Amino acid sequence: MATFSTFWIKKLRSFFSKLDTDHDSMITREDVLAPGRYAHILCLQNAAELEAVWETAWEMFFRPAETQLEDGRKVVTFDGWIEIAKDVFLTKTTLEYNAAFSSTSFDAVDADKNGEISECEFALFLSCLGVSPVESSVGFNALDTNNDGKISRQEFIDGGRNFWYDMELSPGSYFYGPFKWDA
Repeated sequence: MATFSTFWIKKLRSFFSKLDTDHDSMITREDVLAPGRYAHILCLQNAAELEAVWETAWEMFFRPAETQLEDGRKVVTFDGWIEIAKDVFLTKTTLEYNAAFSSTSFDAVDADKNGEISECEFALFLSCLGVSPVESSVGFNALDTNNDGKISRQEFIDGGRNFWYDMELSPGSYFYGPFKWDA
């Protein structure tokens, strides 16, 4: 079994906290797939693409960690999710899904369909996760590895993959914006 660094676990805790819209230290399907979460910022077609990607992500990576509370709600805790993540993240299926997730996400985020993501488009994408435009610039600048002022499809896909798989700090670590270490 692979070794998962303290940095990786903290990075994923920060990501988890961005999905936790009501800040109760648990996420639900509704937190991730709240109606209109993406549509209020992205055009409807792009929002539908992104929602479909997140729906599949929920089924693959979050639903297996669901537990049912006494009140009947199904929730995912970070500790439950991270144990599932450790088991499934390095599988061939997950690696293939991650590439497809990043590619489809790129298409949804590239609002003007010019084959690259501007800083504004990236800020809109991260605003779906509650990341401010100022904070999103950290991610944008990290992913723009050739410093040309835009994120290419390959930079986006590499960043998405590296977010999940790099055990230490890398440009992809900022794919979802800066970390919240106290999350």
